[in-house]
Amino acid sequence: MALTRQSAPWTDITSASDGTQMHDYYNQAARHAEDVSAWTADAVADLPASGNWPGRSIYVISEKAAYVWNGAGWDPTDGAWVTLTLAANISLLGTTPVRAKHVGAHLVYIEGAISGTSASNYGVATLPVGMRPLEEKSIFADSGVKMQVLSTGAINSTLSGVKTVRFSGLISIA
Repeated sequence: MALTRQSAPWTDITSASDGTQMHDYYNQAARHAEDVSAWTADAVADLPASGNWPGRSIYVISEKAAYVWNGAGWDPTDGAWVTLTLAANISLLGTTPVRAKHVGAHLVYIEGAISGTSASNYGVATLPVGMRPLEEKSIFADSGVKMQVLSTGAINSTLSGVKTVRFSGLISIA
């Protein structure tokens, strides 16, 4: 199998040097830490489909990125860009797509440059599940524009009319 534990096994402390009985607690904590950390998978297809918990992280060698279990599936972290689908009235400004990526397990970096014609608070794109904040967050863009990132994943602009916006920012999803 292509899922591998990378850590060295824990060696139990058999007696505490100060005569206390705390060594059992240390042993339990160390065995738990060993179980939840330091796993690698050769490819995304090798990530386990069961026995996972929200926040579990496994490094995928072929992707050179960690993936985190979001409760329903695996999300890439650190370095794997996800291109977001733009709303119908929005177009790219330049060639860089509107995109997002995990930065660690609890942060998402979003960037883009768009132009569009619409009323105030128009939709720009939507973040996928696993990259959405628990509550509304804001990213500030050029010209003092505020981009709202909703818990539904919707990214909205506060501008109205024909506008060009460049934005980038980091949001917390924890």
